[in-house]
Amino acid sequence: MTVRAKAEASDQAHQEQRTSATQEARLMAERMAKADADRDIARKEAATAHEEAAKLSGQIEAMQTQVTELVRVLSERKDVPPTKVSGL
Repeated sequence: MTVRAKAEASDQAHQEQRTSATQEARLMAERMAKADADRDIARKEAATAHEEAAKLSGQIEAMQTQVTELVRVLSERKDVPPTKVSGL
């Protein structure tokens, strides 16, 4: 094999490595973009769930206050037997 043939073979191998590295870099960039998009979606869903949980927590607190007040009013009434109030 001549020096020229060796150089051409080396150049060809180098070109193939660059092509392979470029393809790998492109694939990694696509994977990273998908991971970023998935992360953004997960963050948005988590924020929505957090807001919904806060809303439900507020509703529960309001209902507990209402029930407490209702039990207090019913227990003060003279025409309601205590056993009915305690059944709540």
